[in-house]
Parts: sequence; structure tokens; C-alpha cells
Amino acid sequence: MMAQTMGLAVRATLMSMCRQFLFFMPALFILTHHFGLTGLEATQPVADAFTVLFSTPIIISILKVNLSEKNREIPN
Repeated sequence: MMAQTMGLAVRATLMSMCRQFLFFMPALFILTHHFGLTGLEATQPVADAFTVLFSTPIIISILKVNLSEKNREIPN
């Protein structure tokens, strides 16, 4: 949501798609194949955990750029 509000549509779309398609669908098939119903129940938390790991560097880079721009605007 933050990236989308800042006008970074590609990054926002990428992070959104990671949760629903890139991580959820493979986790669904892999975990249910190996663990059955328990794997099905674990699919959403596993997909969320991988999404956090994937999106953290993206968010950190956005914040670094944003903070460096703010530091340039403030006179010393």
C-alpha cells in the first residue's frame, strides 16, 4: 500500500502478486502434497512469511530513497 501511494506501481504490483501467486500457489501444491490437510492449513502463513522476506528489501530501499530526499530538503 505504501509503494502504491508513493506512485511506485511496479513495486507495489510485484509485492501484491508475490503473496497471491508467486508464493501461495506453489506452497499450496507442495505443502498439500507432502503434509495433506496440515499442509493446506500451513499454506497461508508460509506464503505470508516468504512475502515478508521478499518485500523487506524493497521497502527498505524505498525508505532509504525517501529519507535521503527529505534530508536534502532540510537546510542545516
